[in-house]
Amino acid sequence: MTDEILNIEKLPDNTCFGCGNHNPRGLSVEIRRDPERDDRLVAHWTPTDDECGFPGLVHGGLLYTAMDCLAAWTVNLLRNEKDAFWILRSASVTYHHPAVPGKPIELNGVIEEAGEEWAPVHIRAEARKPDGTLLVDGTYKMLPIQPDRLKGAIGIDEIPDNWRQFLGGP
Repeated sequence: MTDEILNIEKLPDNTCFGCGNHNPRGLSVEIRRDPERDDRLVAHWTPTDDECGFPGLVHGGLLYTAMDCLAAWTVNLLRNEKDAFWILRSASVTYHHPAVPGKPIELNGVIEEAGEEWAPVHIRAEARKPDGTLLVDGTYKMLPIQPDRLKGAIGIDEIPDNWRQFLGGP
């Protein structure tokens, strides 16, 4: 893997629950470029005992969340419509094997299907053990949305500075 952790370098002061480096209660997923493939991002996450549903079993919703963050980063960095916020429209995942706390999880995301500019994009994401065992795989449908529409939908007056800079806006 490359040394640059994209979600720290490209989005300082990120408070996202999944990938935010400024969220002490978050998952702290670390996202990087795949050094072997230009069309894929990779991520690393080591779940803790506090991230279990059943004792000794990582909560499936948190695996889903980690993959959702990776899907958003994948479309943002590999598709990159200027000034687009990519939001999750739908997702379908399949759980193959349980994940346990304290054991690293490797994730990867690729664009599986993309249309014209400002069209929905389908991201294929996987979570695996370091030995390659598939834990979860799925498809995340991401929609681009313009900043003014996003602001109206969630009821904010301004896009936070770090996000505006990340998206290349003024």
